[in-house]
Amino acid sequence: MGKTNIDKRSKLAKERYESQMERLRKYSPEAVTEKNNIFDFATSEFSQDAFIAWCLNWYHYPEHKLCALADDLLNYILEGVLNIEEIDSLEILRQKHNIDILVRIETQGERYAILLEDKTNSFEHSNQIERYIEKLVGTEGYQRKNIIPVYFKTGFWFDCDFLVNCDITIDAWSFCSILQRYEGLHSLVDYFIAFLHSKICAWKESLIHLNNHDYAAALKDHIGQYLLMRGCFEEWPTWTSSGSPELYWAELGTNFGSPWLQYTVWRQGYPQEYAVGSEQMLFWRIDKYTVEGVSKWALSLKHYSVKAKDAAAVADAVRNRAYQHFRTQIKKRVQAELKKQSDCSVTYTEINRKRNSGEKTNERQVLTMYFDENPSLVQHIAQSITRCLKSHHFPNDHLEGEAE
Repeated sequence: MGKTNIDKRSKLAKERYESQMERLRKYSPEAVTEKNNIFDFATSEFSQDAFIAWCLNWYHYPEHKLCALADDLLNYILEGVLNIEEIDSLEILRQKHNIDILVRIETQGERYAILLEDKTNSFEHSNQIERYIEKLVGTEGYQRKNIIPVYFKTGFWFDCDFLVNCDITIDAWSFCSILQRYEGLHSLVDYFIAFLHSKICAWKESLIHLNNHDYAAALKDHIGQYLLMRGCFEEWPTWTSSGSPELYWAELGTNFGSPWLQYTVWRQGYPQEYAVGSEQMLFWRIDKYTVEGVSKWALSLKHYSVKAKDAAAVADAVRNRAYQHFRTQIKKRVQAELKKQSDCSVTYTEINRKRNSGEKTNERQVLTMYFDENPSLVQHIAQSITRCLKSHHFPNDHLEGEAE
């Protein structure tokens, strides 16, 4: 991936994030008027595929009032590409070549294809959109310039959504704004509008809980954790030579049903003679701890390393040196910040774990700060440490030297 395209994607991702946050801050929760909503039960992506296809299919019913709904959706997608009045024929297919919704369009001797990748709460993976484009070029003979990919997601957007390499996107707000023009014309439209509002209301509640420092309510799911983590840091992803995010990337997952979210701020490979194919990293992570019988939410900085199964034993010494180095340097940074401001709870603990897959892993806690005691100071210290790591103010050249 070229630097120009990388910079464009990062800039676009930040703009999309800021747009979502602005709309979320301004959103006024609406009373849900639709009772026994079918979409409270039909929550799968297949159900949403069907509804979107149903909306588009009104194009074939020019005498019906909802034909304008299809026109609005098509105009939104095809703006600057094609005038819908020039369309000679339109065919809507589901799961053709595993594409969620494929719209074949013929007009004045040209063939176009809308490739719609639909998501509810999951994410694009395995370079889906690019693979589907290649399938349409190779299998159906479309010209690449006539394929219009659309990333359509009605769930909350995270970094992995903002960074999708697709110019045309539709989210809950944009889809809702189109549907609301046709409210009252069909019960399914009304039900889906209410369903979208119920989603956005839940996101708004997470933001309100965060603003009120109610961490028990806000951080129970990925949305609240993301709002907190992404709000702490201004850095957006840097990239590997292959075009994958490397640093400043909010990753999320679950561990035995509990959500986790982490933000990597430093990464370095081991010297090859110590551990082939291995690396170490530092990342911020939102965790819940029990302190004197009380559950408390914290922002933890962790040092994580993994080594190949046949790695030399000396790699352990290199890894330990790295951990102790950062632990000492970061402790000094925190103490310097605390001298400037009122104190907050800061602890230094060490956790070692070994996991499966035939690899030895080592995760150690460098720093833990509890949100409920001084959230603004926690954020300030986290930002200060991240800036130091970014500008290499914690020198680490000796980490690649011979282990003692």
